[in-house]
Amino acid sequence: MSGKTSKLSIKNVRWLSYLTNKKLKIGELLIDHPQFYITQYLDDKDSARNSHSIYQLISKQVKDLRIGLFSISDAIINYQLADTVAAARTINRVEHLNLGFLQVHFDKATNNPTIAADEYFIRLKQYQHRTADSLYWIGVTGFDYNSKDKKLKL
Repeated sequence: MSGKTSKLSIKNVRWLSYLTNKKLKIGELLIDHPQFYITQYLDDKDSARNSHSIYQLISKQVKDLRIGLFSISDAIINYQLADTVAAARTINRVEHLNLGFLQVHFDKATNNPTIAADEYFIRLKQYQHRTADSLYWIGVTGFDYNSKDKKLKL
């Protein structure tokens, strides 16, 4: 996996609260125009060094987490699934992806604590999937979902 972004913006961080109580409060965390390149190779053994969840990794350093808005704007994701035995590649490409999460926080109410958001939206301009035989591209243009309205637009 590799990637890059043109802009990362973190606003209204309450550092004193983190330094004194390990409570991290951030007004906005914005990532503009990120590009991710992911290749997954099919293999019988799991090569992951650490199978911990994001909550498990963050909760070691932070007692409480609050982010007013976490937003990813105009992302491009190239995901390849490579089968080395069959010498085939399945390619998925997501273009102009916008994700937004409002009021991100630790959700400790369950037996398996996680990171949750009160509201989120997903907007996608274009998704393409190339078949393994490379003969066809299958795609979706225009996808919009908002968790508050519970409406999906295609």
